[in-house]
Amino acid sequence: MNVALWTGTAWQALGRGVVPGASSDDFVEAVAVQPGGAVVVGGSFNEVQQAVGTTLRVNGVARWTAAGGWMALGGGLINNFSNQPRRVRALLAEADGSIIAGGRFDIADNAGATSPVFVDGVAR
Repeated sequence: MNVALWTGTAWQALGRGVVPGASSDDFVEAVAVQPGGAVVVGGSFNEVQQAVGTTLRVNGVARWTAAGGWMALGGGLINNFSNQPRRVRALLAEADGSIIAGGRFDIADNAGATSPVFVDGVAR
């Protein structure tokens, strides 16, 4: 699965996109652009792929930096306490670069959380 950015003249792939997992429901459901041009994606995926064979565990939310590479946002967003898969369904970029995430998850950056949460490397 891929994530692409329209540059104004052409589509550009963001790395190799998200890595599909065991479920056919692993995909990007939300996108936000931070000040400075970083793109944050959220969904039901666990990993992103920088290049062929190079994956990064992100747990449902990842940032494509303006310099051109994927990075995890802390420990990501996880759904441990229900029989439903994690789903990040909404992302909003704040003026200061913080991200607000909404969806079905109960852990943000390895701490208990309820949706929505602020995501900037740590849960608040």
